[in-house]
Amino acid sequence: MLQMYGGHDVACYIWVMAASPFYFATWEEYHVGILDLPTINGVSDGCVLIGLIIFGTGVTGAQAWMQPIIMGW
Repeated sequence: MLQMYGGHDVACYIWVMAASPFYFATWEEYHVGILDLPTINGVSDGCVLIGLIIFGTGVTGAQAWMQPIIMGW
């Protein structure tokens, strides 16, 4: 399973951190009955960020994620 995420546990944790604002915003709307988001929020801005990451992966190829970027990571 980890091979599908790049073969490293950190990729799974990053995915969970990126998906959690969507989960909690939906949970809040369901229980409170209103979705009140600030101007800068994890749901809409996170969607844009994830879209840019996916676009960048499509342009550079998946092997770009295997290159060390910061301090050998």
